[in-house]
Amino acid sequence: MNYQPENFSSLFRASFAPDLWQYLRRPETLIAMETAAKLRKPAVEAIGDDLIRDFGTVVQQKRVKQMIGHMIRQIMESRGYILDAQRVPCRFDKLFSSGSRYKRDPQLTQTRFSKPGWAAWGTS
Repeated sequence: MNYQPENFSSLFRASFAPDLWQYLRRPETLIAMETAAKLRKPAVEAIGDDLIRDFGTVVQQKRVKQMIGHMIRQIMESRGYILDAQRVPCRFDKLFSSGSRYKRDPQLTQTRFSKPGWAAWGTS
């Protein structure tokens, strides 16, 4: 998956930005953001402290934080999540005061079995 920077194209050319994109797609980061979604918390709330630890003060800039939110939205949508709410307060994070909350796309999570489908399971 490639990041589509749109309004952040000049910022994405900064030396740290491609590393930030890779960081947000690491398995442990994805697990943290998806866990936050299950707990009905903003995705950024789960990773703010780690971003400061790994990237330093550069992630504290307002425009960089906006790009992080933009990146997270593309990642979460690619994983079957939809935007649930914006500007949700982050209670336990030093980097973000608010962020977007995601939920599983109900159209992707509904499993429908037809009567013929049950036959494959040995029932009718």
